[in-house]
Amino acid sequence: MAGLAGGLAATISLAVTCFISNYFTDIAMAFLLSLIFNAFSAATTSAFFSPNLFVIPVCPLYIPSLAVALSELLLEALLFSLIYLYGVRRHVFS
Repeated sequence: MAGLAGGLAATISLAVTCFISNYFTDIAMAFLLSLIFNAFSAATTSAFFSPNLFVIPVCPLYIPSLAVALSELLLEALLFSLIYLYGVRRHVFS
């Protein structure tokens, strides 16, 4: 799961590079989104998946079921992949 979360962070950074040309922002966006998901996960105990919950060995917060975590991870990867494809079509092929 930690590897999938790392792959999602790379996909987020790749999608952001199509729209923002600042390198620090490109890399920091995945970290900021992870912090936002972690805050939502701490506030609500059932709705949001935070990649940080699976990276640390013993989590003091609620850990969602594997099916919920994988489905949200897949949806986020699909969303950021579509954003990347839109950005490539907009900037590269225009």
